[in-house]
Amino acid sequence: MAALLAQVLLSEKVFSFKDNALNLAAALLAFLVAIFTRSLMGTIMIGGLSLMILRFFF
Repeated sequence: MAALLAQVLLSEKVFSFKDNALNLAAALLAFLVAIFTRSLMGTIMIGGLSLMILRFFF
């Protein structure tokens, strides 16, 4: 899980909140699902779906 998070958030050499706002929002939702459900499948599904929805609208 930490490897997925690091790869998504730190894919660029310089980290900026402005450029990674959608990734951070999706990661926060996935993190909350992981804490409350302890389901890896649910965490990855919610993270992917939330990123897809956020990119569609923003």
